[in-house]
Amino acid sequence: MRTLIILILITPLIIAASARSPDNPKDSSPHAPSVILSKAETNREKVVAGLSPLSFLVGDWRGVAQPKRGSNSGAWSEKAHAVWHFDEKIPCLMLKLEPGEKSTRIFFAATTETGRPIIELHQPEKPVVALEMTEPEKSSAPDSTVQTEKSAPDHWVFETVLEPGKPRLRFTVRKINDIRMTMLFEESLSPEAAFRRQYEIGMTRAGERLANGNTGERQCIVTGGLGTISVTHDGKTWYVCCEGCKQAFEADPEGTLTAYRERLKKKSQ
Repeated sequence: MRTLIILILITPLIIAASARSPDNPKDSSPHAPSVILSKAETNREKVVAGLSPLSFLVGDWRGVAQPKRGSNSGAWSEKAHAVWHFDEKIPCLMLKLEPGEKSTRIFFAATTETGRPIIELHQPEKPVVALEMTEPEKSSAPDSTVQTEKSAPDHWVFETVLEPGKPRLRFTVRKINDIRMTMLFEESLSPEAAFRRQYEIGMTRAGERLANGNTGERQCIVTGGLGTISVTHDGKTWYVCCEGCKQAFEADPEGTLTAYRERLKKKSQ
């Protein structure tokens, strides 16, 4: 009888502990980078500057993943939610995928040495992988020294650092326009082998845009992205692009506004 009573008492505790168990990688993906800590920049303004071209990712997206281009065979639906994280040791842009069939989270940070983007890819039942951005393709324009909006990059390619005996991964995010993007995942089984497509996710921004990005007062005063959430300080209304930026603003409104004005000043010079 005593043994039965003990089992009755501890069974709920065992069930509760199982619910919190990190055995399922999909459910236990961390909310902060872990592998790229030694390479990641900790200064918020430097990270924002380094990831500025990728700030369009912030928000909610819906799409379809296709193992084969132009074929729905084996395809599945994915949702993505991207938000800035400034409350951790490493300021970063986090993109979470649901249901996360092949990838669950992607952290975008900036390297301390160059300020260039670096990412940390989380995949179910696989080790976390760090990927560095490859050198951008050179412009084919006659005068490549003149940079215009048309010559600005529309895609960013990241590859794992070559390790003997291990496969390489390549991740490409391509901005089609402000409401359309694709994410391509590829793998190479050896240094000599070419990259082969694993799958590609074509995504459309969920909901409606509130305003054009990077113009007027609808610019996020923390990152420069599209401002969709209003905040107030000293009776004036400003805009931020996500809850992470809202928290950063509320924690230090004067410091945020000072940094914002400094960025505007540099752009006008």
